[in-house]
Amino acid sequence: MRLSISPVSLTTLVALVVYSAAPAPSVNAQPDVPIDGSSSFVSFDHHRVVRVNIKNEDHLKTLIEHEESLQFDYFTFQKTVGGHVDIRIAPENYAEFQELQLDYEMLIDNLQTLIDREREENERYQQEWEMMNQNKVSQQ
Repeated sequence: MRLSISPVSLTTLVALVVYSAAPAPSVNAQPDVPIDGSSSFVSFDHHRVVRVNIKNEDHLKTLIEHEESLQFDYFTFQKTVGGHVDIRIAPENYAEFQELQLDYEMLIDNLQTLIDREREENERYQQEWEMMNQNKVSQQ
């Protein structure tokens, strides 16, 4: 297993998780990230995103057989032999996922950390934008 951060846009990644038709995030999730514009919140603390390399038919069959029980959220929707899929895995399902003995690499080891980092960056940009606009108004 190799740890690397994918160049996937976090905003796109979160949008796929939050708005996809895939299974809902873990029931044990804690409040933190809004879903569907409502007041419901979910945390992705310790949720991982992995890239599974589908080397043969057995790998594909194993992946498909366990996608519902392990509540996979797919970021890559085409599952073909010789390809790969990116999957979000809840922390309570990760040990069982590892037991599947699939070839995978870790893309994100804690999704919530990236969400928090992007939220902080967006807040900084918002504050800078507001200050810039206030300066423009006061100069007029």
